[in-house]
Amino acid sequence: MKKSILYSLFVIFSCIALSSCRDMKDDQPVFNRILGIWELQSGEKPIYNFKSGGELTITQGENIQNLSYTISYENYENPASNEGKSDVVRIGENRYKVNFTDSSHMIFTTSNSGSAPLNFVRVK
Repeated sequence: MKKSILYSLFVIFSCIALSSCRDMKDDQPVFNRILGIWELQSGEKPIYNFKSGGELTITQGENIQNLSYTISYENYENPASNEGKSDVVRIGENRYKVNFTDSSHMIFTTSNSGSAPLNFVRVK
C-alpha cells in the first residue's frame, strides 16, 4: 500500500515537473527562444539558422548567406521612446517586431506597407 501511494505521488510530481519545464520554454527571453533552425513559410521556404553570438545563416537551395542579427527590447515605431516596447530583431538593415505564438512558431512583422509578415516554423 505504501509503495502504491509513493508511486502515485512520484507520477504526479513528475507530471507537474515536466509540464513546468514545457511552460518555462515559452517564458524564456527572446534571445534564447530564437536560437535554432527555422523554416520560413513562404516562397522556396529558406532555412534560417539563428546561432548564439548574433550569427545567422540563411540557406535557400545552394545559396548560403552568413549575416548578423541583434535583438533589442524597444518601441518598434520610435526606439527612443520608453513606452510600448516589444522585442525587435535586426537583420542587416531590416528591423522586425518578433512574436512567438508558441515554442515552434515565430512571426516577424515590419512597418513597411505592403510587406506580409514572415511566418517561421521551428525545424530544430
